[in-house]
Amino acid sequence: MVHQLVAESIVKHFNHQMLLSDIALSCKTGDVIGLLGRNGSGKTSLLNIIYGTLDCENKYLAVDHIKINRLYSVPKTINYLPQHRFIPPYFSVAKAISLFLDEPEQQHILEDEMIQAIKRQKIHELSFGDLRYLEINLILNAPTKFSLLDEPFQGLAPLVIERVEKNILKARCHKGIILVDHHYQSVLDLCNKLYVLQKCCLYPLKDPSELQQYDYLI
Repeated sequence: MVHQLVAESIVKHFNHQMLLSDIALSCKTGDVIGLLGRNGSGKTSLLNIIYGTLDCENKYLAVDHIKINRLYSVPKTINYLPQHRFIPPYFSVAKAISLFLDEPEQQHILEDEMIQAIKRQKIHELSFGDLRYLEINLILNAPTKFSLLDEPFQGLAPLVIERVEKNILKARCHKGIILVDHHYQSVLDLCNKLYVLQKCCLYPLKDPSELQQYDYLI
């Protein structure tokens, strides 16, 4: 079954300055949507508004034509990978997997070679790359209709980025994904829809070369 998330008419001010103006986008199961933009343009704020943890002056959010004010409040609808760590440091990797995922998803994630190598360690013992890889895979394997990924590639080694890209492509078979990252080549390779956020507005890109027009690339 194909599911659809619609976010429209989003308006947000920050410190009396316009941050987001009449933002609109939609995401269906099978979509990987990339949001590009300079630091401070409002990308993370937009993800949090869609997720439901950041208030704004105006918004319309709906999944499968049902209006939902805070998407995170509806089970198995959406999950969110923030830039900061979200797993308690005293958890073991195995415990984190057992608490975040149901049995079928637990077995799937434990088949991953990188996860197998760290499953007996504590979260605070993991390197940044191993922890981030675990967090990304918990989000992607959870049985939600949609996933939001905020800077999934930041700080990762090239080989780990390749693994993450493959896992995102696998996950798109059963969910819609919206991601923000400055590793724009990965975003261009993965995404079937691209947007650039500039001067409070969200612009759809028909071709990557248009990024030069928006001063995102030289």
